[in-house]
Amino acid sequence: MADLLRTVTSSDKRRNLIVMLDSGPRSWDQIRDTLQVTSTGMLPQIKILMDKGLVRKEKNRYCLTDIG
Repeated sequence: MADLLRTVTSSDKRRNLIVMLDSGPRSWDQIRDTLQVTSTGMLPQIKILMDKGLVRKEKNRYCLTDIG
């Protein structure tokens, strides 16, 4: 559990994404526009969260998993 918490809190981008997805699934465009991030800056962060099992992609939207 500490590892997951560290994964989220060690990056503002990851933390902001988790908070955003807590209110529901979002498309890539919604994430990019709301968080004002670039693909090269955010996609690696999303991959980290997906690898840890916190975020998943369903169709064209990102959402939190049960763990996230």
